[in-house]
Amino acid sequence: MHSCGNVNTQDFKKGFNNRYISFQHPFHWKYLEADNEFVVAKLHDPKYNSVITVSVSPCVTNNIEDMKEIVESDFKAREWKIKDSKVLKDEHIQAWDVIFKIIKDEKEFEIEQYNILRENNLYTIEIASFNRTEIMNDYVNLITSFNVHKPNYKVSNDSYEKL
Repeated sequence: MHSCGNVNTQDFKKGFNNRYISFQHPFHWKYLEADNEFVVAKLHDPKYNSVITVSVSPCVTNNIEDMKEIVESDFKAREWKIKDSKVLKDEHIQAWDVIFKIIKDEKEFEIEQYNILRENNLYTIEIASFNRTEIMNDYVNLITSFNVHKPNYKVSNDSYEKL
């Protein structure tokens, strides 16, 4: 897990707020078109040629360990190499940070996902980059500024509804 203490969020210039979630990001990040219904915001950092995706999806489980097991099984089936995977679970947060590598168009991408599970809603903050370490300060700052205001989905049994 990354050390997120003592971060000066005053360095941020832009904010995102859709009444469900909010976060701050550097001014130079540009918004891209969302890929699917669960993507809340997709941004491009031209400085490091990285794509940052923030998504929210309904989740049948409300246990981060179960979610980690399901997703890692899918990664292995796709032959994505997991570099690091850690769960943070206490009375205030259920989160899972995973770093993995994929090959697309004969290029290797390093992807990091920071996942927060709350009220059967999975909030994922993902960065895809050729060199993830260069953008880590901005990524960690986004994570520390990330707030959940209310759930996007109500989940019951195997169905969900958008709130």
